[in-house]
Amino acid sequence: MYFEIIDKLIAKCLKKLVDWQDNQRIKDIKKCLLMEYSIEDQRRLDRRDARAEGIEIGKRMKIRTEENRWKEEGREIYRISLIMKKVEKDQSLEQIADALESSPKTLEPIYSTVLSAIPDYNDAEKIYDFVKSKRKERA
Repeated sequence: MYFEIIDKLIAKCLKKLVDWQDNQRIKDIKKCLLMEYSIEDQRRLDRRDARAEGIEIGKRMKIRTEENRWKEEGREIYRISLIMKKVEKDQSLEQIADALESSPKTLEPIYSTVLSAIPDYNDAEKIYDFVKSKRKERA
């Protein structure tokens, strides 16, 4: 009789232990599923944020590119105005190239355009546009 009670208690305890282990396994499985879901969800959010950040960086780069283009254009117009002043002083292409520390080959298209427009060469921007269009024709 004493052994029967002990056997029943042991059986009851084992059943509770098995139930508890099953519950723990179920909880662990739920945690894994929730974690897996949240990881996928987080990845999706990260990709969305990275895409938005990339678009923003792209917009900034385009603005910088535009600013650089305007700066280069301004430098070129300034250089043309310097060449125009030197042509007024009857300097040769070689003298101008030496003064501007540039090669005569680089300055030749601008120089010839300024010479061909001598009576009307007071607008550096017009000369820049003309030289720029000639460069596009060559390319």
